[in-house]
Amino acid sequence: MLQVQTFTFNDFYENTYVVYAPTGEAIVIDPGCYTDTEERVLQAFIASKNLTVTQLINTHCHLDHVFGNYFVKDTYKVKFYCHLNELPVLADVPMRSQMYGLNGYVPCLPDEYLKEGDKITVGAHQLEVLFLPGHAPGHIGLLSRQGNWIISGDVLFR
Repeated sequence: MLQVQTFTFNDFYENTYVVYAPTGEAIVIDPGCYTDTEERVLQAFIASKNLTVTQLINTHCHLDHVFGNYFVKDTYKVKFYCHLNELPVLADVPMRSQMYGLNGYVPCLPDEYLKEGDKITVGAHQLEVLFLPGHAPGHIGLLSRQGNWIISGDVLFR
């Protein structure tokens, strides 16, 4: 069974997820870690569970969800995935960051694009990509049919 660890990062109180399998394979979703301290918290958790990060995924590319993209991609040498429709949103992050006075963002481009119906493998488990535009033009969710849960980024708020 997949495990999900949630972190709340940055001044926007964004949720970052580490989804991991019993085999130790893990994916990082929406790394919003903006400060060095937040990066260390994420890294310490991954190390404490002896996880091997295999992918970086953004449900969407609003600034609070992408602050840690470069850190995760560079630290774990993984590919970064998002929906193609998120490219304009991602390109806007430097300007939006500047508007908020946030100067620590390091741009990071996707390596590949996800679309409705794609499967993300984590260990022996799969997550199904759902296309959920509205909050953002290329917003996706990751559905675990086996676990009966979804990571939906900002499509659903508590």
